[in-house]
Amino acid sequence: MDNFLISKINRKVINDDLDWICKFKIEDYIDNAPLIKKLYEEKQSAIVLKHKYENDIIDLKEVNHQLELKNKKLEMELHSIKSQKFLWYYILSLIPPLLIGIGVNLITSEGLSNQIGYGLIFIGVAIKIIEFFLPPRKI
Repeated sequence: MDNFLISKINRKVINDDLDWICKFKIEDYIDNAPLIKKLYEEKQSAIVLKHKYENDIIDLKEVNHQLELKNKKLEMELHSIKSQKFLWYYILSLIPPLLIGIGVNLITSEGLSNQIGYGLIFIGVAIKIIEFFLPPRKI
């Protein structure tokens, strides 16, 4: 099929001018070998294009599947990184109250060193101050 005919058909289809479909007259093809041959060539061309498009669809589905797998892998990596970051903030926010509580317990109890208690309280407050100045969590 020549390119002129293809472009002519495409223009008609794109313009929603479907009159060319109705203009097929079977009488024109009776005992007309050249037209039958041309019709057969166009049919074969359409079959080849159909197979090409089917193969393109299969290839595109495979590419789409690969991209979906890659996207899922990246989402899992991002979730893992966010989980690790959240765990770090969680531990960082849990340690100061524990240190302050143990420090106060050491200071108020008899017989134990007050200096260790004051040291734990100081470390707990220092960690809380560092945590305050860290950038906010974006999870």
